[in-house]
Amino acid sequence: QRAGIAAALRERYGDRVEVFSALNFCAGSMPEDVLPVIRAAGYERVVVYPLLVVDSVYTGGMSLEQVNKALGSDGAWVHEIRYLASFHDRPAYHERLARHVRDGVAPLRDRYATSQIGVVLLNHGCPYKAKGFETGIRDSRILYHAVKERLWHEFPNISVGWMNHPTPGRWTQPDMLQAARNLVTTGARAIVYVPIGFVTDNHETILDVGYTADRLAKVHPEVEILRLPSLNDDPDLMGLAADWIAPLIDDAATAA
Repeated sequence: QRAGIAAALRERYGDRVEVFSALNFCAGSMPEDVLPVIRAAGYERVVVYPLLVVDSVYTGGMSLEQVNKALGSDGAWVHEIRYLASFHDRPAYHERLARHVRDGVAPLRDRYATSQIGVVLLNHGCPYKAKGFETGIRDSRILYHAVKERLWHEFPNISVGWMNHPTPGRWTQPDMLQAARNLVTTGARAIVYVPIGFVTDNHETILDVGYTADRLAKVHPEVEILRLPSLNDDPDLMGLAADWIAPLIDDAATAA
């Protein structure tokens, strides 16, 4: 993703813009490790761009928290900073996801009517209360409904599936297992899990979805189950990501 976005931005800005990647939880690649490299390279204007999870009003806030912690009391070297809060409401992203679903389920259409293909659009699970913070539910619901609107006339057996964490409290529903079981009840003979709340595959989109598929298979062994990947380094997504961030780059670059 870093290389793909860098290539797309290089077409616009040449060597005036450089893309660095920082990871939330991987020692050696966190903001505290990457910001000194950016500073040493001579940059004084920074755009912070949470990309993993779409509901970045909340999850992306973790990235912002880590950036601010890394800056500490020595943040004056950053002359301008810009932040892309979320991209949940970008129509081009919705269109790309809808095409991703259609392309991904194409092999199933030889065996099933589209009404028999249950599509579970996976959003990052959100607690209803998180120490007073907004948790991203609003953003994620907007994303789901926008993608669903582009699909459900063709694939009417469709549902959101929330990728909740096994921690106490009230979480968004239905979770990804219950969503699939609901679609089986309404006639689905195949279930397709499609992460839309993530743009990068990780343990949640691979392992957690896999565990859920195994549980579903035990209850409904007759149902075919398919997991589509996240968009990851999809060239279209990389181009869109560059489009979204370019106005912030322009704004930071021209600020006094």
